[in-house]
Amino acid sequence: MTENETHKGEKSTMLVSTKDVAKRIQAVKQPGQKAVALSVKKGQLLLRGGFELDSFSLTWQQAIAEKPADIDEVLLEHKILAGITRAAPDELNMDLSEEGIHLWTDNTYWKLPALDALNEKGDQPQKALPVSGKIKLGFEFPIARFREIVKLLATTASDDRTRPILTTTLIAHNGEQLVACVTDTYRLRVLPIGEYCVKCGIDPLLLLGKWTQVETLPIVALKAVAKAITKFPRSCSEPVRLQLRAKAWTVSCGSVRLVAGYGSDQYPKVAKVIPSDKTVWALTLDTEEFRQVLKSLAPVAALDSNRVVLDWQSGENIILKADDHYSEAEVAIPSNVKSKQEEWHTAFNYEYLLDGLEGREGDITLTQSRPLDPILLDFAADGLYVLMPMQIL
Repeated sequence: MTENETHKGEKSTMLVSTKDVAKRIQAVKQPGQKAVALSVKKGQLLLRGGFELDSFSLTWQQAIAEKPADIDEVLLEHKILAGITRAAPDELNMDLSEEGIHLWTDNTYWKLPALDALNEKGDQPQKALPVSGKIKLGFEFPIARFREIVKLLATTASDDRTRPILTTTLIAHNGEQLVACVTDTYRLRVLPIGEYCVKCGIDPLLLLGKWTQVETLPIVALKAVAKAITKFPRSCSEPVRLQLRAKAWTVSCGSVRLVAGYGSDQYPKVAKVIPSDKTVWALTLDTEEFRQVLKSLAPVAALDSNRVVLDWQSGENIILKADDHYSEAEVAIPSNVKSKQEEWHTAFNYEYLLDGLEGREGDITLTQSRPLDPILLDFAADGLYVLMPMQIL
């Protein structure tokens, strides 16, 4: 490469592993984005991608043997850069500057110019969010538990981008401890996370027995970190740190660091959705048996908006059935009901109920106050799951 082919001004030259960089470029890219941002800070190559709607950025630090100059973020075409790193040999020379990037091997040379400023559609990574101020709230999760929590939250959160607040996780205080909540308006999941809090700078007013919303965090941000931990276990070390600062959340694990903004809208009033203690009807079942019953009804229920109807009369078996007016499925199971009524009829989405049973073993109890009231699955110390019923047609 000749001197005329190099960038003008400050540049950072490095030798990198193409395999490592290719995997990380793919990891930081978020759906719908055309660009990835590269920068060099204190001898580290940082790759960042972020989703504009959720205002978060995922940064991956790649250690460099040399001590190259610091370079502010440069936006590059993701598809082309990923293709080059996948096709190149084991090692690749890289020149990064504000004008773009030069890549070369012994016999091949590529030049990729920097993209223009961010567009309004979010095709490019959102500008990096500032991380400043004291830590107001801090959690440390074992990696395995973090993955479990994210998996449970992800099955309940909404993916409707027209209502972005429902794509976030609410961190709240329920009067006893800190909890993580997600809802898509059809179901609600509440998971206790207070035991993982290492810096709980909570206002004393929150400890008066009332539900208090603290702040929201995009669920897609948590999923991005969980995916990175699974895909690159050697780059992630315990614990996973979740911290709330003045203007952003940070989630970090080893060389993975994510910065996420707050939700912009008011989260639904979670406390109003959770049923009161005035239980009128309660059903206790073995979780695995109940799971198999629901799956046996699934082929027919799927033809009727996933609806399963529950009928019960005192002294008789419980009847679970699905009917789309052409096909029928019905299962009778022994009754283990405590009720103040002589009969009970309700309906629910079987897929949503299966989501609520995710990761559960042993007996499970479903409670309701009225047939059209929310169905509550209370897992005691493991949180709770609330499911809105469906109409019986």
